[in-house]
Formats: sequence, structure tokens, C-alpha cells
Amino acid sequence: MTTEAIIAATAKLLERLGKLVKNKEVFDIVRDVQVRQRELETNTKQAEAQEEELQKEMTQLKKAHSQEIANLREAHAREIANLKKEISHDQSNAETKILLFLNEHDDITTEQVAVGVELSVSVTEFHLNEMAKTEVVVTAYNMCYPTRWFMGQNGRRRLFDSGLLK
Repeated sequence: MTTEAIIAATAKLLERLGKLVKNKEVFDIVRDVQVRQRELETNTKQAEAQEEELQKEMTQLKKAHSQEIANLREAHAREIANLKKEISHDQSNAETKILLFLNEHDDITTEQVAVGVELSVSVTEFHLNEMAKTEVVVTAYNMCYPTRWFMGQNGRRRLFDSGLLK
């Protein structure tokens, strides 16, 4: 049985009891119980209304929270994409600098390339090795001397295709 049903049944019983009571003291008690019963009914309705409002607010907050999470995920994905573009652009710029330097200074060491393009030796070595995989640059190995680097035919083609070599 719901709270409203209990309150309604109690109200009917109290009304009937009030009509049947002849004793003034009992009559006053019944009337007091009826007043308290009406207060309980009012309080119950108010509590139910508050609960309904809180449920609506919670639903709105859940929607807002879900939207905020979606917005954050989207912003995060954009930031990652931008960082990947920057990294790719930086790598491309570093390789282009190295190729332009090698075009003017053939037969040089990794350290000389690094100084010439103003990159660290490890970064320069990484890019040279990556470009060597596709024969953009070529190497000459000698156990007695440091590795020497040369511009490869694919490196000249890359510079020519990008308009940096005529």
C-alpha cells in the first residue's frame, strides 16, 4: 500500500470515528490526530514534489556531465591530432634541413651534419638512419673512420619535388 493510500484510509477512519465519538476528551484526541494526519499528508506531498525535482535535476546533471565528457574527449582528440601534425612537421623540417645541408656538403659525418643543421647528434643520427632506409641518403662505412653521409638520388628527388632544388 502506498503512503497516499494509507493517509487516505486513515483520514476516512478518523472522520468516521469523529462522528461516532460522544466523549469530549476522545473527540479532542480524534481531532488532534486528524490535524496531524493532514500535516503528514501535506509533508508527504511536499517531500514527493522535492524528490521529483531532485530526480529532474539529477537527470539534467547527468546529461551535462555526459556532454562535458564528450567535449573533453573531442578536445583531447584534437590536441593529439595537432601534436601529431607538429611532430610530423618538425620531423619533416629536420629532414629537409639535413637534405639541404647534405646537398651542399657531401661526404660528412653525423656530427658535422648535426652542427650544420643545429640539431643534437642523436636526433640527426635518427633522421639520417630513417632516410637511409629509403635511400634518401646513403652511407659509407669504414671501420677506421666515422660513418660518412651522402645525398642519395631519392633525396635529390625529394628536394626537387618540394621546389627546394632546381
